[in-house]
Amino acid sequence: FSPRNFLEGKGFDPWWCDVARRLIAPSPAPSSRALPGELGEEARHTTVASLKRLLADPLRTFIRRRLGIDLDTVQVEPDTEPFALQGLDRYLLEERLLAAWFEGRALSEEALRAEGLLPHGGPGSLAFLKAKEGIEALVEGVELGEKRILPLDVDAKDRKGRVWHLGGRLVLWGNTLFRVRPASLGGKDVLRLWIEYLLWCLAEEGEGSACHRGKKGAFHIDRKLPGDEAADRLAVILDLAWEVLHHPLPLPPKTAWAWARSWHKSKDQEKACKEAGRVFENGQHHDGEASDPYVSLFMRDREHPPYLDEAFRTWVSEIFGPPLELGRLS
Repeated sequence: FSPRNFLEGKGFDPWWCDVARRLIAPSPAPSSRALPGELGEEARHTTVASLKRLLADPLRTFIRRRLGIDLDTVQVEPDTEPFALQGLDRYLLEERLLAAWFEGRALSEEALRAEGLLPHGGPGSLAFLKAKEGIEALVEGVELGEKRILPLDVDAKDRKGRVWHLGGRLVLWGNTLFRVRPASLGGKDVLRLWIEYLLWCLAEEGEGSACHRGKKGAFHIDRKLPGDEAADRLAVILDLAWEVLHHPLPLPPKTAWAWARSWHKSKDQEKACKEAGRVFENGQHHDGEASDPYVSLFMRDREHPPYLDEAFRTWVSEIFGPPLELGRLS
């Protein structure tokens, strides 16, 4: 109870006095950084591979590329010896086997084990056999023509008249654009094939077909579009790409695909929203896309999920409507 503790600016506990002074002090003006402005013409000079990556997850692309915010967490590799292949490890093994199939060669169990892609002993042999059988079933009945590379050098306009220059290359098999992935068919697969297909129609005349095959489900387009019609369809995709670069578009890919697939089948908006909700919302035994860190950041000041917005439904209809009308799911 020393009198010195009651002098102005003094106290029995200086740390708490400093806390109190900071609490009653006026708050500093919030620092803010202007949102990125419109990009220049160089942003419209891109490749087909970059365009597909850009549109794979619009919200994530904007937050990472334009705002410079990276919310991806680094997974620490466990310091244990695996006894079975799970998740990504199994997928990477199947991709290796699939790439070898395209090249007309076989990968041996011994070679993959030496690379560290298989667990030791019996579990590794079992994992190899399961993966090999899975790939054989995936490509069963597939007959491809001769492989050829089509260079791309395409100028196309979006719906606002902005000119895009698209380069890169397409891998074709005779007159077929064929893609396969050791996973269930998803919206990203359909969109990637659709982009490549439209650029193929613009770059080369003639007959042809396109197909993406997955473990569960496939998407087929049985004919090529005339160049002018393909340009009109591509304009919508380029519009979306420009929006993705300038605005946070809440189009979670799995949710968007669930809505598009249901709408295409039923033309019932309530059913489509219900299907989208099953994918988006977190369940008792699974995490929905609402738990994605980029979606969570976007949703923190919003009261209802994106699939209830008119803008979401408009964009999803424009993106997936044309390929689903022209092609077919199986």
